[in-house]
Amino acid sequence: MLEVIRSKAKGFLAVLLFGMLIASFAIWGIGDIFRRGTRDTAVARVGSREIGQTEYNRELQREVKRLQPILGGIQLDAEKMKQLGLPDRVIDTIVMRILFDLAAAHDGLTISTALVSRLIQNDPSFRNETGEFDRRRFEQFLYNNQLSEAQFVTLMRARIARDQLIDAIAGGSAAPDSILKPLVEFRLEKRSADIIAIPRSAITTVGEPDAAALTAFYRDHEKSFMAPEYRALSYVSLMADEYAKGIAIPDDKLKEEYENRIAEFETKETRDAEQIVLPTEDAATRVVELVRKGKDFAAAAKEVIGQPPIGLGAVTRDGLEAQAPALADAVFALEKPGTAGPVETPFGWHVVRIIKITPGRRQRFEEARPVLAKAMAHEQALDALYQVTNKLEDELAGGAGLEEAAKRLALKLNKVPQIDQTGRDQKGAAVTGLPGGAAFLTLAFSTEVGRDSRLAEIGNDGYFLLHVDQSTPPAPRPLDTVRSQVVEAWKTEQREAAARTKAEGLLEKLKSGMTIDALAEANRVLFVLHPPPFSRTAPAAGHGVSPQLVARLFEVRPGESVVAPGPEGYFVATLREIKRADPNADPTALAKAREELRSAIGNDIVLQYLGALRTRYPVTVNRAAFEKASP
Repeated sequence: MLEVIRSKAKGFLAVLLFGMLIASFAIWGIGDIFRRGTRDTAVARVGSREIGQTEYNRELQREVKRLQPILGGIQLDAEKMKQLGLPDRVIDTIVMRILFDLAAAHDGLTISTALVSRLIQNDPSFRNETGEFDRRRFEQFLYNNQLSEAQFVTLMRARIARDQLIDAIAGGSAAPDSILKPLVEFRLEKRSADIIAIPRSAITTVGEPDAAALTAFYRDHEKSFMAPEYRALSYVSLMADEYAKGIAIPDDKLKEEYENRIAEFETKETRDAEQIVLPTEDAATRVVELVRKGKDFAAAAKEVIGQPPIGLGAVTRDGLEAQAPALADAVFALEKPGTAGPVETPFGWHVVRIIKITPGRRQRFEEARPVLAKAMAHEQALDALYQVTNKLEDELAGGAGLEEAAKRLALKLNKVPQIDQTGRDQKGAAVTGLPGGAAFLTLAFSTEVGRDSRLAEIGNDGYFLLHVDQSTPPAPRPLDTVRSQVVEAWKTEQREAAARTKAEGLLEKLKSGMTIDALAEANRVLFVLHPPPFSRTAPAAGHGVSPQLVARLFEVRPGESVVAPGPEGYFVATLREIKRADPNADPTALAKAREELRSAIGNDIVLQYLGALRTRYPVTVNRAAFEKASP
């Protein structure tokens, strides 16, 4: 499904939809819905509804286009699609969608065009820098997804109906305490242990490897000393800023734009003010009289109500009028700083002191010209990019290579002689000036050698497209060039083995009756840790306790000992205590677990509902037509 359509499902509903896409095979399984094919050309049937080859192929191509960025831009040929199970997943998704559509129609769910239109116009993906609906962005989205506007509206209407149906089915699910509390107890249970750390760095008896040992180690670990793959690339970069440099906007167009956007160049008058809010008109009148007699505004407020004035800050007439029209009239009626009021509003009686008036101002056309020229040139550049990228894709689709297409369209073709996945050349220097940052490298190493990549966006202001000219595959670096690294790796392995042997020896002593304290007393070089209690998922922070050790300690009883690896060596530990959890003592964890369990139960309910729909609307797949339609 399209990302923008997916985004309409929020929170719990989004979790349900994600779960359904994963778990839907559990309901009908793609193998189970295949039936002996008939001679018709429909790929599948859901009740009386047919899924034709055109619909299936269109959905498959959309899914391929959606997945390519997620998979690093890798080109999905027929074999890769089948390896990913993409054809089966696509037909499964279409079937599931139709089941919900049929159910929504059966239950009389209808979605108005006004609602669909409002959702589209409010979608942030289709808004420009000023927050307004941008028709050009919307049309670009339709083009990228091979949709007409009518098709997209139809998809949106059906999706909203499905969302409402699913929400009605799963929205009332609840997590019973009989399941919830044991789950929380399991998660929050804590354990305490005494631990001996045996880091590799403490092993100081490792010598130097002889030539035979070093050569044998190098051969056994050759893959650890490989030179990376290097690729030679050609690419074109299309940036709006570059196109905008050559665009001059005539004055008459700039003036027309200035008039259309005049509100952007106006600064409204503001008034810095403070007010006193009083309960009665008499009290407000008294404040006014005190101020007129020369008393300070703050002192008058203190005398009448015992409180200082309330600062309003710099207010505009529109802003103040939205809250209290009468107050706005009084404040903005004054021609110079002074006192206004008393004025009655629903909040009480107000007396306001205007401290400063900042007049409004409209930028002259000459002042606004640079901003307008840049913005309009940028917009025209985006339109030009849109046209050029379409032409470029047409050239490539027509069989032209990137170099030939760039020449025909007068585009600059850039060359990268060698680059690895980190963006460095064979000398280790960073290759600079590449468009798209990390996305460029990802696409460069996911595109097949000799192939063009997809057209990739750079934010909202540019595109790039590359061709992989050549690949130098990874190869082992000669031993002489990496001798020091090989020696150090050999020593690390020796230290690791020695630390493991020592840990296992200490474990045997603990099992024979010695205690951690006795071992530490007998061997003062041991590192003994006494971390605070820890849970299954939250090891004691800052104490170096490895997840492997935590897992082992949750498998034994108090007094039993275990050994486990860690990032710096090995640990030997004795479980000291188990601290049972009280689910009611951590409301946050209880609430989180309740929501997760509620979501899982809701997901199960929806899956059962889908199973019932399959009974109401039998699902069959025509294997012959499906295989023919699949790539």
